[in-house]
Amino acid sequence: MNYADLITETVTELSKVEKAQKLVAKQKRAQFLRLLKTGEATTQAQAGGMVGWKLRYSQSIWQSYRRGGLARLLDSSERWYAREAVERRDGTAAKLLDGVWSGGFG
Repeated sequence: MNYADLITETVTELSKVEKAQKLVAKQKRAQFLRLLKTGEATTQAQAGGMVGWKLRYSQSIWQSYRRGGLARLLDSSERWYAREAVERRDGTAAKLLDGVWSGGFG
């Protein structure tokens, strides 16, 4: 996979985003992309290992990036990961979670 072409942000942009993050989790997400973009890491497993992640989490981060870009990875609600897991199991459950997360059930 040619990550340099697939990652739309420049290395400079990724570095700036990485440094601007206050939360370590978000910083690692930007770093993960930067490592792949620059070629310092040639696989998701390698880039994930460099930031302290296991393979499956690295794959999930990459899939989320492909679905929604960097903005999705830096989403302050950080609910995208749990929502995707539920959607994979049952699309209707995700609709119920929307109500819970938005305060619609109470």
